[in-house]
This record gives sequence, C-alpha cells and structure tokens, in this order.
Amino acid sequence: MEEDNTLELIDYLRVIWKWKLFITAITVIFLFIAVTLNFLMANVYDVSMVVEPAVSNFDSSWRPIYIDSNTDIKSKVDLGMYDNTIFDLMHFDSPKKKLFKTFIPKDSNILKISIEIIDVKKGAQVLKLLHDLLSEEYKRSIKERKLQIENVLRMKVAQSQNIVDEGNQLKKEIKTAGLNTEKLIRERDMLISGGEKSADKLSILIYTNTIQGNIAYKNRLQKQLGEAISEKERMKAEIENLKVKMGSIRNIRLLNPPEPSVGAIKPRKLLNIILAFAIGLIVSLFLAFFMEYFRKAKARF
Repeated sequence: MEEDNTLELIDYLRVIWKWKLFITAITVIFLFIAVTLNFLMANVYDVSMVVEPAVSNFDSSWRPIYIDSNTDIKSKVDLGMYDNTIFDLMHFDSPKKKLFKTFIPKDSNILKISIEIIDVKKGAQVLKLLHDLLSEEYKRSIKERKLQIENVLRMKVAQSQNIVDEGNQLKKEIKTAGLNTEKLIRERDMLISGGEKSADKLSILIYTNTIQGNIAYKNRLQKQLGEAISEKERMKAEIENLKVKMGSIRNIRLLNPPEPSVGAIKPRKLLNIILAFAIGLIVSLFLAFFMEYFRKAKARF
C-alpha cells in the first residue's frame, strides 16, 4: 500500500511537471487580470468623524444627561433617516445601500460615523452635512432647556436679592435695638445713682424689663440675620450651579472632524493578487489533471 501511494504521488508530480507551462500560463493570466483590475479600480477611502451626543441636563452626581444617547443616534443613522436629505442636498444619485457606517467604542458615550467614498473631500462634506443636520435637530431642545434654566436663574437671583434686602433691614433693626438698649441702660443707671425711692425702684424695674426685652429682641434679630446669611450663601451656590449647568448644556459635539483613512481600504490589492494566484493555480491544476485524464482515456480507445 505504501508503494502504491508513492507511485500515485509521483504520478501527480509527473503530471504537474508535464503541464508546468500550461499551469504557469493560466496562473500568470489570473495574476495579470488581478493586477489590471487593481489599477483600473478606483481607490476607496474611509472618511470618519467622532461625535458626542447633545447634553440637556446633569444628574445629582453631575453626570451628563443626553437628549439622545449614542445608541439612539446610531440607530437613526443606521436606519438611513438622513440619507435621502443628504442625497438631495449633495445631488447624489438615489442610494442603493446604507450611506454611513457607525461604531460605538466600548464603555464610551461617543459615536464614530464613517463613509466609504472615492472622493475624500466630498466624503468630508457629507459627514459635515450629517453633523449639521443632527445639530439642527437638537437645537430646539437645547434652546428650550436653556430657557427653562434662565427662568429658574432669574427667580433665584430675585430671591437672593430679597434675602439681601431682608438682611440689610435686619442689620438696621439690630443697630437700632442696640442703641435703644444702650440709652435705656444709661437712663436706668442714672436712676440708680439718684437714690432708692419707691417710685424710682418701680422705674428701675420697668427699665430693667425693657432692657431685657430689647436684648431678647436683638438676639432674635441676630439669629434671623444668621439664617438669612446662610440662606444667601445657599442661594449663591444654587445660582452658581445653575450658571455652570446652563454653560455646560450643549448641542451635539464634533470631537474629531472628518478625516480620511491613511490609505485606501478598497481595492485590497495584495489580497486580490494572492487570491488570483491561488485561484489560478487551483484552476490550472484542475484543467491539467482533467486534460491528462482525458488524453489517457482517449488513448485507451
């Protein structure tokens, strides 16, 4: 059995050697066709941009709340919601397939959108137009959200001013109460230094009660002033947070502008040549063995 197998292998090699020129010619023809097609086919480039969704608000941990997540935008683009508009504006022919490809990097809030196209400049224009369409779509929501925050901000500023006015009024009343108390203390001390008549004792008692009442009233006013100052600081922090929020609310952002791939992605010239070589070799070997078999079969008859 081993000898038969060796003979069969030698027979195969003999057939290949016998038809070597034919096999080489067929393989070269396939290679020539592949090389020719590579040069005739236009280079196709991948032009891509990276966007971040529009932010409408922030949660309690100051994490952005997006109008549409990157997954939502990806779904819209993948469904071709903007393709017809872009084709009309760019005066392209009717689309035969999806215009864009999308990709979401793992654990990220961004979206990569790309287009395969021959003309790199036109590809950049198409992606810029898509970004403009997305921006226009979210512009109204952004404007409404900013208007809401502006209204709240105006209300908080007005409340803060009322607190400031209240604090100023309390300071005036505290000052007045202090001056009245000092005056009453001086008048009481004069009565005490004048003698101990029963009428004077009654007056001294009234003065003392009035002074204690003034002191208690002043203490209440000071407590209210402290609360007003604390409320003012809290309101100031809220106003600053609202200003930061309003400044942070933004439309869809272009993180990386449209840029082409380093080299052409199609045609894959080296791969095409390798495939052509492999296919040409297989086809030529098949034909060589088939013709050898046909020749031997014809000789028998």
